[in-house]
Amino acid sequence: MSYSRQAGDDGNRRWARGAAKHTAPRHLAQYHWYVKEACVLVPGKSVAQAISRFANEHVEPQTLYLRTMQDSAYDILMVFSLGILGGMLGGGVCRLLHVPQVVGYIIAGLLLGESGWGLIRQEDIGTFQPFNFFALGVIGMLVGAELKFESFRKYGKQYLTLLLGEGLTTFVLVGSATFLCLYSLNHDMSVALAGGAVLGAIAAATDPASTMDVIWEYRALGTLSASIIAIVALDDALALALYGLGTSVAASVTTSISGMTSNLAEVAVELAGSIVLGGAFGLLANAILRRLPGEEQSFAFIIGLILLAVTLGLHSSLDVILMTMAMGLVLVNVAPNRSREPLEGLHRAAAPIYTLFFVLVGCRLHWGHMPTWLWTLVFAY
Repeated sequence: MSYSRQAGDDGNRRWARGAAKHTAPRHLAQYHWYVKEACVLVPGKSVAQAISRFANEHVEPQTLYLRTMQDSAYDILMVFSLGILGGMLGGGVCRLLHVPQVVGYIIAGLLLGESGWGLIRQEDIGTFQPFNFFALGVIGMLVGAELKFESFRKYGKQYLTLLLGEGLTTFVLVGSATFLCLYSLNHDMSVALAGGAVLGAIAAATDPASTMDVIWEYRALGTLSASIIAIVALDDALALALYGLGTSVAASVTTSISGMTSNLAEVAVELAGSIVLGGAFGLLANAILRRLPGEEQSFAFIIGLILLAVTLGLHSSLDVILMTMAMGLVLVNVAPNRSREPLEGLHRAAAPIYTLFFVLVGCRLHWGHMPTWLWTLVFAY
């Protein structure tokens, strides 16, 4: 029987399930795995192609399992190599042009992704979501390690003024403009208010990774750089609070006051939980680092602790960047000498991590979907 001629995804799925039941019951687990992979698209193949491959080749389940795992490993390793090497090449070109390297990383991602040469596919990018969270954890840790209590004591009022001025002004301006546009289109006060509150809160958020990458690239030191780092760190908490406020306002005008109260409570728990848990990890790091004998062990411990913190943060629905920032802040201020070597090692090892992170950001962009006027704004900026 030519199973590959079965028409339609539903027919393919029914055939695959039948094969799983009747062909080799002792390998049922492998067949179930294969059916699952076929139904959600085996990497690089359609459902029909995947099932045809199984039916026509009569491959044993274990062999097919190993082959597909090898194909997946090949794709992942290829993304790693293309992303890091392509990003470094793009960053080097931008450095020669006196442009921040992060621009080169993103352009390299555009060229490698489906908007360019198609060497990195969207389904490959999806498998790197755990890596993205780890990269954000590393960046958050390094941002927190740049913050000193002494700096906050000296310039705390200035930081607060700049933070609120920058964040709240953006929130008010974008929220007001969105409200006016939506109200002029549909004359619905509740929808306009909800949209303005949410989009205004989103606009207030900033990306700490790109800002810190530029500061690290140029090795900027001094009061201005310290102020930027502090504001970048604090802005993450402010953006989270504003987003909670925006979604709460949207819930109150579209549903009820109870929805607003619930949203505000969730944001408060997320903020407090991220800071408290991150601080606890910082204290734990200090307690264990004093018992580790050398730099290599300390560096490995820091990497493992970041992974654990990110995992617990995701499991608890906390803000990963804010949590690792708090961890780095507490560690570097409680044990400045003890934490210096492992954090310097982390900083050196972070280069390929944030290079690949920004390349993957570029791969997600689709420049074919961007209108001409938006490209004009990009080049003007």
